[in-house]
Amino acid sequence: MHVLDVGSGVGGAARTLATDIGCEVTGLELTETFYRAAEMLTKLVGLGKQIVFHQGSALDMPFENESFDAAWLQHVSMNIQDKRRLFSEIHRVLQPGGKLAIHEIMEGPSTNVLYPVFWAHDESISFLEQPDSIRRQLTDCGFSELGWVDVTERALELTRKRHDEAEEMGPSLLGLNVIVPKDVPQKVKNSLKNLEEKRIVVVQAVFERLM
Repeated sequence: MHVLDVGSGVGGAARTLATDIGCEVTGLELTETFYRAAEMLTKLVGLGKQIVFHQGSALDMPFENESFDAAWLQHVSMNIQDKRRLFSEIHRVLQPGGKLAIHEIMEGPSTNVLYPVFWAHDESISFLEQPDSIRRQLTDCGFSELGWVDVTERALELTRKRHDEAEEMGPSLLGLNVIVPKDVPQKVKNSLKNLEEKRIVVVQAVFERLM
């Protein structure tokens, strides 16, 4: 299986997919520093032949039509305003019957997200949408929904644990502060409050590309 990791960051998901499933992974990342870090870390753990990274935009992917068996989208769409273009590009590069797995943060029933958060310092680069809007746009772009699970409570538990550990022990040497060096304690607090007050929700879902 050949999987496209859209918005691959420093490559953690790509390395997990390659190691746990044994698939070939292509990562696409817009930010140059993350792209370079992903390449370096992947070579250090001996996965350089199984994973390849490209620097580029998810709205204009440098791949041929129907290149991948599956696509992976994790905490990416919050920073992309033109989600219809994003989903259309994923649809284009997937083979018919290919799967799209998402793990995304979306707008909750209580609006007015507290900033800063990990994906945005303020609302100028944050483009959250309601779950129903995301589902509708994916369907309009030629996908069929196979599964949709709200995992907000699980995310809340993990965020609360991260917050409590930071309060007790201070920041970890290998924690989020390594790749998000600014305002990490405040971002954790805001993320916790946003989840508790349903300002944001977290969803995992699987879609299939139709013919």
